[in-house]
Amino acid sequence: ALLIASCTDNGVKDDNASNTYTDDTSIIVLLNRTMTEAILQDGVSPPVSSRSFAYSNIAAYEALVPVDSSRRSLAGQLNGLDGLPTPAAGKPINATVSMIVAYNTVGASVTYHDHLLKAISDTLLAQLKPTMSQDVYDNSVAWGDTLSAAIKKWASKDGFKESRSMPRYEVKEGDPSAWVPTPPKYGSAIEPYWGTLRPFVMTTPSEFSPGLPVAFSEEEGSDFYNLAKEVYDTVMARNEEKLQIALFWDCNPAVSENKGHFMGLRRQFTPASHWINITRVACERTDADLLKSTKAYALVSIALADGFISAWDEKFTSNLVRPETYINKLIDPNFRPLLETPLFPEHTSAHSVISMASATVLTDMFGETFNYIDSTNVPYNRPPRSFSSFKEAATEAGMSRMYGGIHYRPAFELGLQQGANVGANVLDKVKTDK
Repeated sequence: ALLIASCTDNGVKDDNASNTYTDDTSIIVLLNRTMTEAILQDGVSPPVSSRSFAYSNIAAYEALVPVDSSRRSLAGQLNGLDGLPTPAAGKPINATVSMIVAYNTVGASVTYHDHLLKAISDTLLAQLKPTMSQDVYDNSVAWGDTLSAAIKKWASKDGFKESRSMPRYEVKEGDPSAWVPTPPKYGSAIEPYWGTLRPFVMTTPSEFSPGLPVAFSEEEGSDFYNLAKEVYDTVMARNEEKLQIALFWDCNPAVSENKGHFMGLRRQFTPASHWINITRVACERTDADLLKSTKAYALVSIALADGFISAWDEKFTSNLVRPETYINKLIDPNFRPLLETPLFPEHTSAHSVISMASATVLTDMFGETFNYIDSTNVPYNRPPRSFSSFKEAATEAGMSRMYGGIHYRPAFELGLQQGANVGANVLDKVKTDK
């Protein structure tokens, strides 16, 4: 992969400043691929991975602002980001060097396997350094350090640190509508306080809450019972196509594997990592330059992060029981879904929310019709799938959750609408052009 990055100074320059950048899109691609690998090895939950991508890609975007007079800073547009430093006057920079430094430094603060980011950054910087004077290189590193310090300070106030020490989530005993841990892990709730984090663009985490579609009931023939029965019938009557769709969009970062008395975990990409890879496909397919590519990564990452906050706020507000639990109690005690039921409440489907939020941003940037092949999960023995638009892919991702037996229909239908609202809100409030 390192051979892809042919880092040569193309002499791209802003007319109003003596700042340059190296127009090589593969650099931001490599940084995000490395972050994806770090997240994979970290084994963090899906919402945590979205935070890692968001802050790192915002840092990358801001590093390139000084070399494009038409580009607008995100300061003043994202919640809590009231201002950012600018490069020192009279000290020219190569903004690509600054971008690498900022992405690496911020990324190291939001992931555990930071040595992976350091290794790729050191390699990229070593290739770029000979293409400029020592003064420009030093100025660029200094600007990257200054910018990353400001981004890290902003990130430290989003409530993440405080959520690490909040009380253990208590399951509501005696309420048949409430979520309870599911097999095979029967673990505690994942990130029960994620909905309390500061959103990036949303006014509040609950701004786009869709509410519950029907009243809970255990009565056979009731609307809610029929929703669960639909999940059961779908799984039991599955065909090969639905099975492949469910597996393709699984994106469970820690799938349980049992061998006798031993339980292990098989790592996979998170939903955020999947859509970050789709962003790469879009940038490479359209030959997007470095400026457009960093914009795409930043906006998609922001949509992903707000999507998870929105979905998690709804999940732990409605606190709805999962199909597996309901079906085992009232329909078939031996039922097991195709996918492992995640350890958090059912409504809404976070995968649906973040998929349509990402698809909304990508559609705005690359068009309603965009034919592409998604081979994200080929490393996990999942064959690639073809799509004619980002929204088609998002809709399939949503439907996959019912095919897999882990969500009722309204969770993905309302989740897709919730995600469309999140994505539209990002496009409406975040302006990258002056």
